[in-house]
Amino acid sequence: LIHLYLYLIDAISMRTVVRRVLQADTDVVLFDRFIYDELANFPTRSRFLRIYSRFIMKLVPTLDISYLLDADPVQARARKPEYPLEFLYENREAYLFLSELSDRITVIAPNSAEHVEREILAGLANAFSQMPDSRNGRHVTFEGFSKDRVAGHPEDASSPIDV
Repeated sequence: LIHLYLYLIDAISMRTVVRRVLQADTDVVLFDRFIYDELANFPTRSRFLRIYSRFIMKLVPTLDISYLLDADPVQARARKPEYPLEFLYENREAYLFLSELSDRITVIAPNSAEHVEREILAGLANAFSQMPDSRNGRHVTFEGFSKDRVAGHPEDASSPIDV
């Protein structure tokens, strides 16, 4: 029960932080894993926890773009041997369940790193080209994008997203 309380507090805190950041004339906010990592720890067979997950997903800010990079559990185990295979199967099932709760989560099927990267970049370019800037009615453009700038290399301080 303590986890449920902590996840609820985290969701409320996330709403507050995102609201504050967006009021500060911010163009883009990036999350790594968001609340999904917490909710993916729940067993998807529990009806109560599925309902709770739906509630938390409605409580947190709605993301404009979200990707779930699906992975074959056997291949993931080869890369991260510290995780038992059964855990990886259950965790994958939980993430896929969460992706069904939101129409904003794009599941990217297992593939080569290069293919997944191209799919993400194409999706981002498409999403940014259609995303109105709510502060001034302009559209956000996705120009001059480079992997180095997304990775946050300090030698390239320019923004990958021009508004």
